[in-house]
Amino acid sequence: MLWKVVVSGMDVRKAVDWLQKMEQRITNDLSADAVSAPGTLLNHGGVSAKPIQTEIILPRIVVDEVKRRFFTMKGYCYNVDVTFTHSDSKSKQFAKLSLGANTGGEMERALDYLYGELSSMCLAAG
Repeated sequence: MLWKVVVSGMDVRKAVDWLQKMEQRITNDLSADAVSAPGTLLNHGGVSAKPIQTEIILPRIVVDEVKRRFFTMKGYCYNVDVTFTHSDSKSKQFAKLSLGANTGGEMERALDYLYGELSSMCLAAG
């Protein structure tokens, strides 16, 4: 998996250093988990231990609508664990849906449905 991050602002070097430090911490945590429990996936952040996991970041403008329709949306995501959590952003302008599935097909179907629903919510919110 490849991620591209664009950093801008007044103190870019400090931001890049922080990102590198966080990447190292996550790498160390994951390697420690793999050593402590080989062959298993541990439960991190409320998502069940399923082999395929992802998160969808939501803008604050649609969070109330997502909360209102959460159980309906969750019902359409067969065999996929869906949890709603607030993100770690300091501005609290975002929330996230965490998803966990056993197969890629299940995850793909759930993501297709959720992306459609979230897109229509964003368009309706303006």
